[in-house]
Amino acid sequence: GRVTDSAAKALEWYRRGETAGCNEASYRMAETILLSPSSAARRDEALRFLRHNENGDGRKTYLLGVCSLNGIGVDTDYLAARKLFESAVDQGSTDAFAELGLMHEQGWGGMIDQTAAGRIFRDGAEAGNAFCMERYAKRLAQGRGVPRDPKLSQIWLGRAANTTANQLHTAV
Repeated sequence: GRVTDSAAKALEWYRRGETAGCNEASYRMAETILLSPSSAARRDEALRFLRHNENGDGRKTYLLGVCSLNGIGVDTDYLAARKLFESAVDQGSTDAFAELGLMHEQGWGGMIDQTAAGRIFRDGAEAGNAFCMERYAKRLAQGRGVPRDPKLSQIWLGRAANTTANQLHTAV
């Protein structure tokens, strides 16, 4: 597939930033290539770049996990994805909490473990991830993998709504 004109322009700027040593630009460059319609050669280039430049960057490790989970540029491998998300969490990626919690919840790459999923969603919620806040709140309401606590569930649902609203406001 062809990269769209706007993605191509973004890639041009990200490549300039990456060449200048900007870690954010290098991450965004790889992300744009991997998550937009692009040729297999471009995906391979982005994956090689991520693997070579990962160096403890939780976002890059997270993105490699997304590729393994969804078969983007590599074969789908739930076990590899789970390990990558675990590493990304250790490296500070709040997005990785959400994926790792879902993997435990659904049994992707291992056994279903509702207690581990509850703990991971709680940790992600405490780290500020809105998806984890909502998932943790639902688990508290149901008592699924965590002790049932409807009052605390409402608190976390409110935090999730506020966090999401703040993220949307910032994006606009």
